[in-house]
Amino acid sequence: MNGRRTMTLSIHLGVHKTATTHLQHSVRRIEQDLLDADRIFLGPDSLRDAPLDLRALLNRPQATPKRATLARDLLRSLRDEHAALTLSDELILGGLGRERMLADDGSFYRDAQMRLGNLLDLLGTRDVDLFLALRAPASFVTSVHGELTRQGGAGSLQDYLGDFDVGTAQWQPLVMRLLSVMGQGRLTIWRFEDTARVRDRLLTRMLGAELAALVPNPPPLRVGLSAAAYRHLEKAGQGASQDDRRRQAEMALRQHPQRRPDQRLRLLDDAVHDRSAATYDRDCDRIAALPKVDFLRPGDGDAAQG
Repeated sequence: MNGRRTMTLSIHLGVHKTATTHLQHSVRRIEQDLLDADRIFLGPDSLRDAPLDLRALLNRPQATPKRATLARDLLRSLRDEHAALTLSDELILGGLGRERMLADDGSFYRDAQMRLGNLLDLLGTRDVDLFLALRAPASFVTSVHGELTRQGGAGSLQDYLGDFDVGTAQWQPLVMRLLSVMGQGRLTIWRFEDTARVRDRLLTRMLGAELAALVPNPPPLRVGLSAAAYRHLEKAGQGASQDDRRRQAEMALRQHPQRRPDQRLRLLDDAVHDRSAATYDRDCDRIAALPKVDFLRPGDGDAAQG
């Protein structure tokens, strides 16, 4: 990291199903230490509710000018009046629905460039450090579908995917879209599969070494549907309403918890997972070589810098 300038503004673009909730929960456990260091960390509980309420605002801030002005003034005052400001939320990139998640270029988060650009406009600067986790597409879309099922969504994974080819899906187009709206700063990327091994370096980059050392590592708060829970829901059939389906999913979670890796939901053929894994490896290598990208790898000591 030699020669890297210290940034006071950072955004964790929390890709769904990449331990984002766990990271947010862990950092919030040292909230008083953050405040003592004059650092502000805003997670979903702050960013999705009034007065900020960014969930819909990032799509069309011009449609609600009073709300946009309120959010702009609050974010800029936090940026200007504190030593550091970090935002972390899955919904900065977009939602889980197929029309938002699966992009025409074979990548993910169709509206991410627009939403990030609108957020940076509210903040009044494009000079920001970004943080982004990636995940092998086959397991990613399976976990996303499991989360939608947990929230009361209906339909199969194949219905959700349609003609989207998971085996060739890539993250690089999304990364390129994000880089296109950045000014100065770095984009720190890591693989979800490597999270435990790069966690200390990730937190150090996000919070600084002194605060990073204080962040605990509690058990996960939100574990996805197990394969057994999903099969239980398939066999039982789903209720007529979304609330009925959500209640059934929560009951299935309690009856069939996921406690071991071999209990994870896996709905795609091995051949699809193999193609996805091979594409993912090449994709990550290409992303690591991009300008302004720092790719955290286990055992590297620091990021591979593009």
